[in-house]
Amino acid sequence: MKRISQTLLLLLVLVASVSSCKKSSDPAVAPAVAIIGKWKAVSASVSFLGQESNSPIQACEADNITEFFTSPKVTVTEGALKCDPSDPAVTNGSYTLSADGKTLTLDGFNQTVVELSSSTMKLRIDVFGFPITTTYSKI
Repeated sequence: MKRISQTLLLLLVLVASVSSCKKSSDPAVAPAVAIIGKWKAVSASVSFLGQESNSPIQACEADNITEFFTSPKVTVTEGALKCDPSDPAVTNGSYTLSADGKTLTLDGFNQTVVELSSSTMKLRIDVFGFPITTTYSKI
């Protein structure tokens, strides 16, 4: 009888410990929160006639930092290399992010949010019918 009681007690403890365990997962970060911070462009791709081709980010753009603040403020800080020497060191602008996090309007230009997490942002814009996707990493 004592052995059965110990076995039942052990079984109850095991069941209780297994049922109380929950998978730990990071909760999804709201797009309006995920976008806030400093970002650097790391890659770009262009779709032409159904073919996707990667394009390197120019060095003069790769060292720029785009910082999103609480909507509507965004700034782009030029890095040491400038594509045009007359470019200002800092450019200020505005943005809005749709409630569903799928459209980013940056100074009047709509971009599709392909991906937005706490570390990666992919934005697509159509230029003359050619989709250009730029990938950013949060710094």
